[in-house]
Amino acid sequence: MVQFWCYGCRGDCLGVFKNWQCPVEEVSLRPGDVLLIVTDGITEASGLTGEEFGESGLLEILRSNAQLPVEALLSLIVAGVQEFSGAS
Repeated sequence: MVQFWCYGCRGDCLGVFKNWQCPVEEVSLRPGDVLLIVTDGITEASGLTGEEFGESGLLEILRSNAQLPVEALLSLIVAGVQEFSGAS
């Protein structure tokens, strides 16, 4: 089963501002859990008709392939975005 939590999803630019303040949260990970950090380049990738890949596209890949090793999962995410955007 795949569960998705979006911690601190605010759209802030990391590393741009010297005195940037952000909320701090603590999350406990268990063996087998995967921490995925993505940029808007993944979720906002445009399809051929202008729609975005979105969190739904990302979650579809994660749910369908959660059992795979991280390297394979990463390759599928990149391939999925490329296919969606017509770049493959």
